[in-house]
Amino acid sequence: MLTSFVYVGRESLEMMFLSLMVSSAIGYNWKLFTSAGVGLVVGLIVGWFLGQALEPYEAIMYALLSALMLYLFYTSKDMAKHIKHHVEQIKQGQTGTLVGLFTIFFIFAREFMEIFTFMFQAVNNTKEGWIGASLAIAIVFGAFPFIKKHLNTQTMFVVTRYAFLVFAFWFGYEAIEHL
Repeated sequence: MLTSFVYVGRESLEMMFLSLMVSSAIGYNWKLFTSAGVGLVVGLIVGWFLGQALEPYEAIMYALLSALMLYLFYTSKDMAKHIKHHVEQIKQGQTGTLVGLFTIFFIFAREFMEIFTFMFQAVNNTKEGWIGASLAIAIVFGAFPFIKKHLNTQTMFVVTRYAFLVFAFWFGYEAIEHL
């Protein structure tokens, strides 16, 4: 339960902050919610297929996740600045609303694919795992107004960056456990 709560919670926070940044540039409207909804469905479908395909290879999956998390830790040092640059381009009309909507789709598809790939693994696809994941999403969703108003985005990206490092070690441990 704790693993699902922490992993899904981190992914949900990342999705929330990225969506918040992009939506500040293009505004909230039905197109934005449609993009997010389609991304969610695509992420669910791809995540289910990946979860099924990777099931027999849990040790390899965890080793790859560990490597990915290490890569993200080392490459995400200036992630907030990089994302803000793209958001500014959308705001200034340099790339347009269509790019903003595709970005929202991509954020939701990618993050939900990661969540569902993780959740559809046998070790997480339990009643307790789904309760932990649901609780994490409910807390992030419920905290959204507070976070939007009071939390500095830069601070959140620093926390997320170090979460990548923690997950790299955690998934490395899981890879060894599943050998």
